[in-house]
Amino acid sequence: MSAAVLAPALLVSVLATAGLARWAGRVRWTDDPASAPGRKRQAAPVPAVGGTAILLGLSVALWAGEARLVAAWPALAAAWLVGLVDDLRPRGLPPAALLAGQAFAAALLVVCGFGLHAHAPAALSLLAGIAALNAMNTFDNADGAAASVGAAGLLPAASLLAAPLLGFLPFNLARRAYLGNSGSHLLGVLVLLDPVAAWCLVLPALDLARVALERARAGAPVWRGDRRHLAHRLEQAGRSALAVALVQCAIAFPPVLGAHLAGPRGGLAGALVTGASLAFALKLAPPKG
Repeated sequence: MSAAVLAPALLVSVLATAGLARWAGRVRWTDDPASAPGRKRQAAPVPAVGGTAILLGLSVALWAGEARLVAAWPALAAAWLVGLVDDLRPRGLPPAALLAGQAFAAALLVVCGFGLHAHAPAALSLLAGIAALNAMNTFDNADGAAASVGAAGLLPAASLLAAPLLGFLPFNLARRAYLGNSGSHLLGVLVLLDPVAAWCLVLPALDLARVALERARAGAPVWRGDRRHLAHRLEQAGRSALAVALVQCAIAFPPVLGAHLAGPRGGLAGALVTGASLAFALKLAPPKG
């Protein structure tokens, strides 16, 4: 069934992204650089429709009865909706409201049967879900960054779930559409549906932890966005959007491959490779200014 559904899921994502992007500007469903001068570098507002386009692509697999999507659809829909409200509000959701929405989506994921482990406490699974949502949300900081790493995580063992991401990715790399918070939150839940794909979160989590530490050392609020992430360092070194996405996929992929081939132990070994590769990439692309 997967092979028969993969192409339609990808095609729906392509058509939905193109169609929604043409319409989004009329209702200000966009990511406006004026909302964060200096941090957002696009020249004009970009449609933030990726989450909805990907969700529509996933609905094809849902209609075909893909078991993981059927089980987790409430959590996926909740994550998408929380992000969408944050996208459409002029100043976004207040931090407390956003955290509450993330907790609700993560709780639904646990209730739907996608906790850390059958014997893991529900509270630990809830915290892990919230952490995954925030890690993917903060990693969506450059063209194609989160979508490409998410697709790389899903491809080895859950290619059907990756198909809508692949349909959206060319628009994202060309800066014709962004994931938006609806998309990054949706993606944070989506990669948790497969135990192999979840390992792609190692790089976003390490990058987020590093940036938070740098902000704290500089006396800046750890939650305030800036241009300290790996993607920004690679951009400052003159790398194109495609090159940045490929480098980050290469760094993020070892734990995914390790888990695919050898289970959790392979994932842990791959995570060490990702950590070393991240440190090496940062050395090659030191901060400017």
